[in-house]
Amino acid sequence: MDIIKIIILLIRTIMKKNIVGLAFLLVFFNTAMAEQVADNQSDVVPITDSLKTETGNEIGISFTNYNYWEPNKSVNLSGSLYGLEYERIQAFDDFFIVGDVIYKQGSLSYSSQSTGSQTGLSNYYYDVRALIGKDFSIDIGNISPFIGVGYRNLYDDNRGKSTTGAAGYQRTISYTYIPVGLIHRTLLQDAKLETRVEYDYLLSGTVNTNLSDTIGSNGITAYPDASNTQKSGWGFRLSSSYQKSNWALTPYFNYWFIQNSDVMYGKATIAGVTYSGGVYEPTNTTVEYGIKVSYKF
Repeated sequence: MDIIKIIILLIRTIMKKNIVGLAFLLVFFNTAMAEQVADNQSDVVPITDSLKTETGNEIGISFTNYNYWEPNKSVNLSGSLYGLEYERIQAFDDFFIVGDVIYKQGSLSYSSQSTGSQTGLSNYYYDVRALIGKDFSIDIGNISPFIGVGYRNLYDDNRGKSTTGAAGYQRTISYTYIPVGLIHRTLLQDAKLETRVEYDYLLSGTVNTNLSDTIGSNGITAYPDASNTQKSGWGFRLSSSYQKSNWALTPYFNYWFIQNSDVMYGKATIAGVTYSGGVYEPTNTTVEYGIKVSYKF
């Protein structure tokens, strides 16, 4: 199967929100590229310094299917996000440093077994990272392990009322984490294939929930805002980038798993009755998969 057909299949799979199919196609994408190298050994450019990390910039646009899930409370936020991404690389012989920024936004749909559903909810997040790594030449190309620090900040605007009349609110979630990963590059006849695998270790997370947004709805006259701390979680990223000339096409998969936060206690007044209780952010997962088109300069 040629590269164009694979790319068309990737786009169709993303549009259908078929996460299992995307995972298989990511693997197949890599396998097909490797077979192209094997089938054209006489035409493949010898492994040279061109596989090493190079100083430069990359700017791209991305389309993402986004899915946030709280299994304990059967809460789901899903929809499409559109993004702008920028990466700056500075190479020093075999070592390199990277700074990258990702911004994505879109409209999501909310559903819950207990509180109904909503549509047209605003969502955005940005991710800022600094990495350091080193290049190693091997028989099948070049590998570059890296480590760094990252900060992710997400905003949900769920204000309004659901189909059951439940009132929504704003929420901000931030993660500080350590990314550890590996980049593999190999040359094709007139292009380059770059695969990235990354594990993200959560250092800390903070969830700020504006529960006071619900005041005035359903008899609520007092409801304090909450700030919870998340201490346990991890993430995973996988991407495979086909790069030709100054352009790159990159299908990707991102995943986060975050465990229960601590509990914040307070009092709320509903219909003249004051209640005491605790608020926490439940265990949740976030899955993103999509495709990025970028330009290197």
